[in-house]
Amino acid sequence: MARTQPRRRAPNQLSSEREQEVLDAAREEFFERGLGKATIERIARRANVTKVTVYRRYVDKYALFEAVIADAAEKLFADLSGLQLNPDTPGESLRKAAEAVSRTYQSRVHIEVTRLMIAETPRHPEVCQQARAKMIAVIGGDLRPFFQGLSARGWMEESVVQHAVLTFILVFSKGFRPLFGVSLGEGGEARQFEADLAMFARGYGIPYRSFPENPGFSASVG
Repeated sequence: MARTQPRRRAPNQLSSEREQEVLDAAREEFFERGLGKATIERIARRANVTKVTVYRRYVDKYALFEAVIADAAEKLFADLSGLQLNPDTPGESLRKAAEAVSRTYQSRVHIEVTRLMIAETPRHPEVCQQARAKMIAVIGGDLRPFFQGLSARGWMEESVVQHAVLTFILVFSKGFRPLFGVSLGEGGEARQFEADLAMFARGYGIPYRSFPENPGFSASVG
């Protein structure tokens, strides 16, 4: 009986291992040289592959840049995907999600990616806008089902779900403080976190109870 020939990959596909090697090499190249000075040739050398291999998957370095941002977002927010946010326990789930978003936005990789996009936006606004949209889509993809569940239970209108997702990310990313290494101190950060949780929950009508060890806030919100 003749052996079945292995199925060949489509021209635009790479093995997952090889693709990750290319993405890692590209991220290092973009961080060191910026999007303008980075080249596919240098990225290929870093990844120990040929330029042809890179072009099999990415049409140019701009497409590769977007892929690097999306890959970073998926890895950064992996713990958010595993939180199992439950709309039946809105207060507890809201806190877990806020802690995960806050923790991730303070990570070194996220700060580097954000600085890279800020630096490249004046020269490549469309590319950076698309990359930023992909990052938001990754985060929102994990948060949206939770807020949709809250809507299904009558805690918020369906029409404000997307707005709630974006506001949640904005509030608990702590703005530009992580980028500049600005901290309110351990006690200050904890108090601000509780205030932000209470404000967000009250604003969207989500049932939430402040923890008693955090004085200065109303016992119940919403």
